[in-house]
Amino acid sequence: MQKQTIIDELVEKSKLILDEKQDEKTIDFVVLAGEKKEIAISQYIEKLLKDSNGREVCFLWMNTSEKNSCERIFQDLKKEFKGFPSCYLFEQEFFGSRQTILGNEVVIADWNKLSRKDSRTGEWKNALMKSSEKINFRELVKNTKNENTKIVMIIDKNYFDKKSERAVELKNIIDADLTFKISTV
Repeated sequence: MQKQTIIDELVEKSKLILDEKQDEKTIDFVVLAGEKKEIAISQYIEKLLKDSNGREVCFLWMNTSEKNSCERIFQDLKKEFKGFPSCYLFEQEFFGSRQTILGNEVVIADWNKLSRKDSRTGEWKNALMKSSEKINFRELVKNTKNENTKIVMIIDKNYFDKKSERAVELKNIIDADLTFKISTV
């Protein structure tokens, strides 16, 4: 099947999920090892936003890969998007001052950093997860949903999908309207 046909099918399925016309809220997307997944995913994101029919949609790309890959994904997406949609690294843009993720924004976050808790106290280790005077990640997601912006969570690498307590907790915090899982074969 041609790549454009696959992207069109993914967008149509996504629209059904976002319009709550389908119970299943997860899409699995498999790419071949070595293939630049960012190119296909950027085309999917652009097409879904263009076909959004007035629906506010943002994307939260949860990266679970090696060190510095958030920066590489960010650079690849910015290059592909050429200004639309807006693309941000979570730790650079959302340091407590932003209240929401806006529609037409793609935010790349490091799952490994966000999910850390102190084993003794159970407190979040990342300052962006802790309760403080500034907006934390949990409040940011809640505020975004309260603005009726649909959240598409892109899980980069399916090992994020483990049933660990932290994975379940973070997925429950995000409570994505659509979960888009990327895996490689």
